[in-house]
Amino acid sequence: MALSPRAKRRLIALALALVLSPLLVLLLGESYVRLRHPAYADLWGAIRSHPVWVRELRPGASGRMRALTREYDHGYAINAQGLREAADLGPKDPAKLRVLAVGDSNTFGLGVEDEEVWVQALDDARTEALNAGWASGYAPDTACLFLEGRLDELQPDLVIQQLTPDNDLEDLAWRSQWQLDEAGALVAIKHRYDAIPDAIQALAFPRFLTLQVLPAWRGPPPTEQASDEPVALSAQEELGLERLRTVLTRTQGTLAGRGVKLVLLVFPSPRVDPETHTDARVRALAQLRRERILALLAELGLEVWDPTDGPELAAAAGPTFYGDGHMTAAGNAAIGAYAKRRLSAWREAR
Repeated sequence: MALSPRAKRRLIALALALVLSPLLVLLLGESYVRLRHPAYADLWGAIRSHPVWVRELRPGASGRMRALTREYDHGYAINAQGLREAADLGPKDPAKLRVLAVGDSNTFGLGVEDEEVWVQALDDARTEALNAGWASGYAPDTACLFLEGRLDELQPDLVIQQLTPDNDLEDLAWRSQWQLDEAGALVAIKHRYDAIPDAIQALAFPRFLTLQVLPAWRGPPPTEQASDEPVALSAQEELGLERLRTVLTRTQGTLAGRGVKLVLLVFPSPRVDPETHTDARVRALAQLRRERILALLAELGLEVWDPTDGPELAAAAGPTFYGDGHMTAAGNAAIGAYAKRRLSAWREAR
């Protein structure tokens, strides 16, 4: 039976409503979140996807980073080389030691202004420090591929690779999906969200629903029960440790082949501090992760800079060092002072 013209018009109107209604909700939601909660839109102004090391900084970008908790609100500038530097990279000065810092958001300086990032403390008349935090991805495996891809361009004399035991082990164990060649060697890394186009990932409204609305609807997580059982790494975390061994061995070989020195700057874990984490089991597991990683670095014969061994962190302990998901200006100052002292000692020992 053929539909009447009126029925056809109704059917078309219904189809259009079904298609356009979700788009209208998304448009209104996106407008609301960007107006009232702009922090949800900040991240993708600074970063973009990379086919080999997952994420990199967007060359020439500038803007603001605002905490979802409103704890910080700061500017950032990314140069033409995709580093968090105010100026573009010029020819290498043979009279200066060029230091390249790689790492995650703690090296990028999430939470502080450009001049407050710990890497900037290394800049002086004898040293040119380059900040590749987040430019090198977010973990040791992405940093390994970043260095292989950009070492000849950036020409460092020394690479300081920042490690944060809890974050890095979790990234290596759960977030990174390794792409291997026929010989079993790592050639690229995929993130579980890589199938989603950047334009979709950049939307603030879905992130707002995921991070704020959904947790509020679910309610607080259940309280962890105390246990006398000894803590141990999971099988997945053991895999993360083996991956860390693989990529650090490869990074060390890559740098040594070009006459570049590698040091590992191992950050303190916020989960170890009783002022920031009251659950004793969480603290014990964080401490175990740190100990296992330090033991691995010693086994590999890598030079380790451990700020917890120095006096600089004494004035920036507990919540003064780490804020809500970022390192504070006081924490950056403490790490910068420690790294500068270790760099001076390393230079004198050369």
